[in-house]
Amino acid sequence: SFLYTCGGRRVNVWHTASLDLVHVIRIGDECGAIRSLEISDDTVFLGCQDTTLKAFGIAPAMWLETLGGIEGSGNGGGAPAPVEAAAVAAVAAGGEPEAQTHVDRRTDDTEGHPGVLNALSLWADGYIASAGADAMIRVWDTRELRLARVLRGHRGSILCLVSVGPLLISGARDNTIRVWDLGMDMLCRRTLTGHKDDVTHLAVLRPEGGTCGGRVGGMVHPQACTVIASASADGTVRLWSLTWTCLMALTLPGCHAAAFPGQ
Repeated sequence: SFLYTCGGRRVNVWHTASLDLVHVIRIGDECGAIRSLEISDDTVFLGCQDTTLKAFGIAPAMWLETLGGIEGSGNGGGAPAPVEAAAVAAVAAGGEPEAQTHVDRRTDDTEGHPGVLNALSLWADGYIASAGADAMIRVWDTRELRLARVLRGHRGSILCLVSVGPLLISGARDNTIRVWDLGMDMLCRRTLTGHKDDVTHLAVLRPEGGTCGGRVGGMVHPQACTVIASASADGTVRLWSLTWTCLMALTLPGCHAAAFPGQ
């Protein structure tokens, strides 16, 4: 597996087992800094300071071949494929791979956010959502990066996104969390309140193994024990069920104090 990190105008890809740098993506100076990052099996999506969403095709299998070539060059193993020879030599010599700079596709300037992209999230099959300081979410098809829908409802900059199946969940500076449903024509299904300041982060927490045999409406449901965690500038983390009940509020720092809503 690989770890993707970004800063400034650069993305580094690290092999998690060896911590070798296996790939570098670099955007142009005119793009500004990278503000958000999302990865699919064969694409890195970058939300940039110049208001665009850019897609870079990747080939993780080739990175593994490169690592195999480095190991082989030191222990008598097989030589790397010719196309990877330069990368193998650079990494083996303590350097780094040549940066990938070609952008495969990008959003149209006329369809994008008027400001920076704060967050990205792949949504169901074929969509990626971008959140901006304009209080809107734009939904793009991943194949062409064409605009499919604009979602409105928040009253402040949207700071975070996460998806669970057909649901897209957003947190914003209006202190609320909104739940958007692909099965309901991308309409807002629920607005969650409780935080007293900006909602800054969202995460999906799943039981080990992906299911706990929980029930929704009397039927076993694979996501019944999935929990959404929201972090806020008010110093709390709230845990939400997928029936949109706040299960617990944790007070930061330390998360030592916990209280059920209403207490």
